[in-house]
Amino acid sequence: LEQLGSFLRRQYLQGVEGGPLVSPEFPQSGELKVVSTKTSRTILSAQSLLRGLFPEAPEMDLEVLVKTPGGPDGDILIPNHGKCDRLRQLFHEEKKKVDSALLSTST
Repeated sequence: LEQLGSFLRRQYLQGVEGGPLVSPEFPQSGELKVVSTKTSRTILSAQSLLRGLFPEAPEMDLEVLVKTPGGPDGDILIPNHGKCDRLRQLFHEEKKKVDSALLSTST
């Protein structure tokens, strides 16, 4: 992901006609929003991408950029079956299909 960040840096921060989308050294307040789930691997992935985008930035500054939603009500990145009847219905319908497909291939 750090290589992807470097690629994105070249595409969107360096040599862009009309200027970069965000400050190339480090984003100013409100220029960039990075949201991750609370899972450590997704937080580390976001930080790795940012390391490629802003290679000169101190590690602590990159860590502060990654925000995680607070509580299950604020987490829009993970499906919340408890709050949406239609999502729960679709989940169970698809789960039945997957389960039956797995059973048919294992016997």
